[in-house]
Amino acid sequence: MLTDTDIEKEIVNAGLTAPRVTLDSVNVILEQMRYEHWVVPNTTNIVVAGILPNDFVVALGTASTVSKENFDLSIGLKIATDD
Repeated sequence: MLTDTDIEKEIVNAGLTAPRVTLDSVNVILEQMRYEHWVVPNTTNIVVAGILPNDFVVALGTASTVSKENFDLSIGLKIATDD
């Protein structure tokens, strides 16, 4: 099985020098991602959006409870963000 290092060597040896997405470049962008949330009116539904610096939405997460008595915004935000 090829490792990431093996693949990188093959790419370099093949002379493929055009810009590429790297793990480091992805991590830099992800560190800049912001999260916005909404509670759907009159429900226990929470929607969280992961948004890149250029306002591109890369992920949506949701959470809700069956019973409104069990609704807790902070717990719902954790669940929806992790979704």
